[in-house]
Amino acid sequence: MEFARKNMPILKVFLQEILFRQDLRDRFKEQLSEIMLARSRGIVEHFRKQGKVVQYPVADIIRFASTVVIGYVLFRYLVAPELEWDDERDVDITVDLIMHGLTPREFT
Repeated sequence: MEFARKNMPILKVFLQEILFRQDLRDRFKEQLSEIMLARSRGIVEHFRKQGKVVQYPVADIIRFASTVVIGYVLFRYLVAPELEWDDERDVDITVDLIMHGLTPREFT
C-alpha cells in the first residue's frame, strides 16, 4: 500500500497503458508476474503447512487474495481518495477478510 501511495501517478499511467497495449502486458507477464506468483506460492505453501490456509488450489488462493488487495488499493487511491481512511485498520480488515471471508463473527 505504501508503494501504491508513493507511486500513484506512475501507477495511473501504467494502468491506462497496460489496458490498451499488448506489448506492455506481455512484458509485465514475463518480468513481474512469474516473480510475484513464485513468491505468492511460497507464502501460501508456508501458511498451508501451518494449517492456516484451506486446501484450495494455490492459483485460486492467489487470485482471490490479489483481487481483494488490488480492489482495495484501486478504491483507496483512485476511486475515493477523498474519503477519510484509516490505513492500519483497513489493512487489518482486508487481511481478516482474506483469512475468514464474509462469515459473520466478531472482528478483533
